[in-house]
Amino acid sequence: MATVRFSLDLTDKIIANAREMFTEDIRKARMNIPVGWGQKLYDSLFSAEVQAQMNALPDGYMNTITEFELTGFKNAPDDVWQSANTKVKTWTEVNVVLHLTSPLRFPDRDKWFNGKIDRGYYVSYGSKTLDFGRDEFRWLHEPFKKYTRGIFEAQKKQDDFVAGVQQIISAYTTLAPALKAWQPLWDLLPDETKQRHKKIVDRPKVKTAQDIGVDLNKMTSAVAFNKLTRKR
Repeated sequence: MATVRFSLDLTDKIIANAREMFTEDIRKARMNIPVGWGQKLYDSLFSAEVQAQMNALPDGYMNTITEFELTGFKNAPDDVWQSANTKVKTWTEVNVVLHLTSPLRFPDRDKWFNGKIDRGYYVSYGSKTLDFGRDEFRWLHEPFKKYTRGIFEAQKKQDDFVAGVQQIISAYTTLAPALKAWQPLWDLLPDETKQRHKKIVDRPKVKTAQDIGVDLNKMTSAVAFNKLTRKR
């Protein structure tokens, strides 16, 4: 009897669709940067006196910036947010843009890049970091931890769901019994697989959620919520 088998290609497409369900939530978590971080960082780098001196210079004498890029902390502890399926570093591996309320004067970027100016904000190719040990940046420690925790929570939902989908696929060699065990799997299938499956009749023994080792009700809720909130 003809059947749809879980080939490597089909499995990869199902997993990609499962990940896509959570992509927007992860993006929002990464974009959830509190207003004011940029201005406070600028004030941490330059005292009011230094800012006044820079502002007193003639127009065109100094560059101006409207944002900071930040990829994390330098010399930070090796802390991580971690669960069975997810691991996110607490202090590094982010890429955030901190906006300023208005264009502000900033010393020559080449001097920062070459390390001629050391105020604890280090700029190099692909890296814009703050010195974790500098007192002037301690205000950012707890808010930054909260920020990366939010990324972890969003990533964890994706990773846990994908792990569950992978367990379902691993429990079967063909599609029909997997669909009988967990019908929402249908929403993760590519269109060509749906069309092929409709032409096939298959009545294999169905395994229970306990046999598979996943919470199918929780996974079903995730699929249903995604269908309700998905942009048309």
